[in-house]
Amino acid sequence: MFTEELVKENGITAIETESAGTFELKECIGEGGQGAVYKTQHPNLLVKLSYALKDNFNPNIFYRRYRNLRSRIDLPNNLAKPLNEIKPIIKGGKVFYGYVMELMEDMVPLSSLHCKKGEEFALYIERLGGIRRIYTLLRKLAEILNQIHAAGYCYGDLNPNNIFISSDTEFSEVQLIDCDNMTIAADFKDSISFKGFSAPEIVREHKFNTPLSDTWSFAVVAFFALRQELPFHGRLVTDAATMDISTIEKKEEEADLPFIDDQDEDNVGESAVFREVMETKNLQDLFKRTFSGEKNFLTRPALFEWIEALQIGENSFMKCKNCGKHYIKMGKKCECPFCDTESHVPYILLLNMIYTGGQLIETSSSHPTYLLDDSSALLIIPMAETKSANIKVSFNASKQQLSLLLTNQDELKATLRIDKEKTTKNCALKKDVPLLVKVKEDCGCYIFFPEYTLTEIINNEDESEESSSLKFRGAIKFKYWGEA
Repeated sequence: MFTEELVKENGITAIETESAGTFELKECIGEGGQGAVYKTQHPNLLVKLSYALKDNFNPNIFYRRYRNLRSRIDLPNNLAKPLNEIKPIIKGGKVFYGYVMELMEDMVPLSSLHCKKGEEFALYIERLGGIRRIYTLLRKLAEILNQIHAAGYCYGDLNPNNIFISSDTEFSEVQLIDCDNMTIAADFKDSISFKGFSAPEIVREHKFNTPLSDTWSFAVVAFFALRQELPFHGRLVTDAATMDISTIEKKEEEADLPFIDDQDEDNVGESAVFREVMETKNLQDLFKRTFSGEKNFLTRPALFEWIEALQIGENSFMKCKNCGKHYIKMGKKCECPFCDTESHVPYILLLNMIYTGGQLIETSSSHPTYLLDDSSALLIIPMAETKSANIKVSFNASKQQLSLLLTNQDELKATLRIDKEKTTKNCALKKDVPLLVKVKEDCGCYIFFPEYTLTEIINNEDESEESSSLKFRGAIKFKYWGEA
């Protein structure tokens, strides 16, 4: 374990680079098995310091990874790549080495915002900018991780110390630091772990890190961000006798205890009361699939499922007019769990549907979208078996106006139907030109898009095949609700 004390014991207070001068080690903001990260006299520059035994240190091998990472243009921009290597520092039988990296402006580690002992959970949520912002931050983190995997890399050490977010809650930027743990996934010949956040196959079997183990770590980060409790830290751990604590903690680390949300087990967690407040049904399902049962790395949810669930989640929130907080609507009532008031600001409820056989039907991708003032969502409208239209929808509450913006083709014909007024209007969406629709209270509206045909293959008992054509139209159902 690399600790700040190790640096102090060796009297290291500053480092030098070949071309960027000297950097003072001001404050340690994270430490782990691979090294420690320090603030410097420059607000947006950090130093990652590691060490190796003198006999094992080869600068060409150790620094080649930094140069490779710096040269990769397919890695995400929100990754703090090495800017300059530091000159190795020899102290006794150890060699201290590392690099300088650039941090985005006004960023803080996610770990610094965790719920403090005895603090009310509502204060933690407020410090992070509300539940909806947590979903946005997690979605952006998952997208960065997905880009890393798409480039063929494995991150290897995902934990709250390495995740930086905007300090100002008006912004939702995310940046990953400590990227020297990354390597091409196929070449990973080591296992990196961080207590509480590492996949069981890494801790238990000492397998190499993979994108699948990264996804487990992301699931733990997401669960902890939403609940401030680790997924296996329940009553079996907190109530364990002193003589059993080391055994129980080892089982927790190896994910060999029941998931704390498994209500029929003995390991229920203290945060269960927050589950319905903090998690959409989609997220609850993903957590259960990850942390319950066998925990097989081949069957756990993929990263794209987390991204999709968080995207849907971002548009699943109401906003309380009374206290100003976002909350998940449960049942038919719009009751804010933070102030116990039936209150909401104006919103539009959207549903992406299919029209066929004279009926509007919901599909597997149909989910309620709540558009708040100045918020937006992207709807995918099917146009053919392999073609779709992307429409960005947004809502201006002061004007009671829904805006539809076509983003991926030149023109799309549509039909607007307003049930209460019994009117139908033909219109056209043009690329980058918003179509504005005035909305009224308690007035259901529909937008229908061009008809398309799908071919259904029917296998008969005589093993012959017949085809029939089915006609469909993409549709959007929406309704405006004023404040309450």
